[in-house]
Amino acid sequence: MTEYSEDNPYRPSSAKRRRLIDRAWEHVQSVPYKVSVRWVFYRLLQDGLVVGKKRGYTLVQDTLGDARKGYYKLWRPDTLADESRSPIVRTGRFGTPKGWYAALKQYGLSMSFDPQAGAEQRVFVGFEANAMASQFQQHAPHVDLYPFGGFPSIPYKWELAEAVACSAEPAVVLYFGDCDPTGKHIADNAEADVTRWADEQTGAECEWVYVGLTEKQARRYKVPEAPGKPGVFQWEALSDGQAGELIGGAMKGYLDHETIAHNLAQAGRAELKVKKWLAKMP
Repeated sequence: MTEYSEDNPYRPSSAKRRRLIDRAWEHVQSVPYKVSVRWVFYRLLQDGLVVGKKRGYTLVQDTLGDARKGYYKLWRPDTLADESRSPIVRTGRFGTPKGWYAALKQYGLSMSFDPQAGAEQRVFVGFEANAMASQFQQHAPHVDLYPFGGFPSIPYKWELAEAVACSAEPAVVLYFGDCDPTGKHIADNAEADVTRWADEQTGAECEWVYVGLTEKQARRYKVPEAPGKPGVFQWEALSDGQAGELIGGAMKGYLDHETIAHNLAQAGRAELKVKKWLAKMP
């Protein structure tokens, strides 16, 4: 394993943490699939390296988080699995209708086309309220969605950073969250990691736009305060019409609608050809 160097700057603060990280790595390498922080915690608990209380789990979570974000030895941001979140990918893998049609014809599979291919910029949408995924699917078409569900894990942020880094177009992330200090912290934390990791991977630049909810928007829409939390306004308190107005306004300002319309028209013609081809299959 690679030792500390100027290119690998993280150094555990104590011998206990070094021992914990190294033992955790042995457990991670003992199985052929990705495991979660919680899984590693229970292995370390059985080893007697941590206590079976909240402070023990917090120690493991924080220590392995530092190791991954600091690229300690062979640790990387995506070393461990995310148990609770997954992006909603709708932009497909094919940059042209011709390529999409060729794949369909060759493999006979239902493969999605990328409506943002060739756009001036590629738009991603992130949002704090995981339970509102259906709302964003309704009001934010043609983009990949990243439900955060509170503070996103390191591998989840890494997944978004990889998508930004691999984009052929300049990227912008439109973010929607609660109007409170925690919501702002979630957005700032994700922005710092995603933009840094995307830059480190391919030099990709990522514009991060906090669309709402802001206090000004909450006052304009007469959004009620969260119960028992003066001055706190939650995204879920918006009506569908209000949420749609905020989401739609942001999409209108950042999506390349002309390119998307052109791509969808071509995809529609390709789809007709595919249906005719499939109808002839035995």
